[in-house]
Amino acid sequence: TMTATVTATLGGTPTGSVTFWNGATNLGASTLSGGVATLKTTALPAGALTLQASYLGAGNFLASNSVPFDQTVNTPAAVSLSATSLSFGIEMVGAASASQQVTLTNTGGATLAIASIGVTGANASSFVFANTCGSSLAAGTNCTIQGHFTPTVAGALTAAVTITDSASGSPQSIALSGTGYNPT
Repeated sequence: TMTATVTATLGGTPTGSVTFWNGATNLGASTLSGGVATLKTTALPAGALTLQASYLGAGNFLASNSVPFDQTVNTPAAVSLSATSLSFGIEMVGAASASQQVTLTNTGGATLAIASIGVTGANASSFVFANTCGSSLAAGTNCTIQGHFTPTVAGALTAAVTITDSASGSPQSIALSGTGYNPT
C-alpha cells in the first residue's frame, strides 16, 4: 500500500489524482480524497525499487512530484527440498537402518515460519526423524531433516515427513519407504 498526501500552500484541499511510479514504470493512479491518494498493489517486483508519486494538478493546484525514495521488496519465503523421497531398502524388523537426510532451504526473501515437522502416515512408527530447523528459518539459510527406518512389522512400509510452514504449497512432504522382514 502506497499513500501520498497533497497539501496546498495557500489553503484549500487539492483535488485530482496522483500517479505512483517505480522508476519509469507507471504503477497506477488514485483519486485524491481529502488530499490523500492510496494505491494498493501486489505487482511490485522483488528487489531494489525507486518509488515516486506525481500529482497531476487540478484547478488552482499546481502539479508536483514527491522526492524519489528507495524501497526493497523481498520475495516471500519459499521451500526447496534436496530430496522429496527416501528409500531405506530392506531391514530386519526391530533393527535400525543407516540414517538418511534431506536439506530444507528457504530460497525466498523472507523468514520461513515453521509450524511443524513430523512423520505422518499409516506406518509412521517405523520411521524415526529429527530436524535442526526450529520454528523459523531465515531467507537463504537451510536446516537438516534426518532419520532412519526401524520396521515394526514385516512387509512394505510407507510414511511421509510432513512440513507445515508459511511458504506457498505448504505442507511439503518427503515420501518414506522401506521393507521390513522377519528372518526365518
